[in-house]
Amino acid sequence: MNDPVFFMVANWPDRGATNEISVIMGYPLEAASSVTVTIDTTENFTLFTQNDAAWIRELDIEAQLIVAMRRGIDMVVR
Repeated sequence: MNDPVFFMVANWPDRGATNEISVIMGYPLEAASSVTVTIDTTENFTLFTQNDAAWIRELDIEAQLIVAMRRGIDMVVR
């Protein structure tokens, strides 16, 4: 049985991080794999993985994903 899946946008003041996106998939991911977040079937964002989690490497892309999530209706994580 898999653990719950979490999609988070978090602020970490002690690290100086704001609006940091992360996904906890609830199961181990393949090494050197990626996760794709799709907003409204038209905008795709690629996240890098480690163990059971995924993050965006570039801060500017992270900001674009947050904008897309705010204006979008559907989001799929694969």
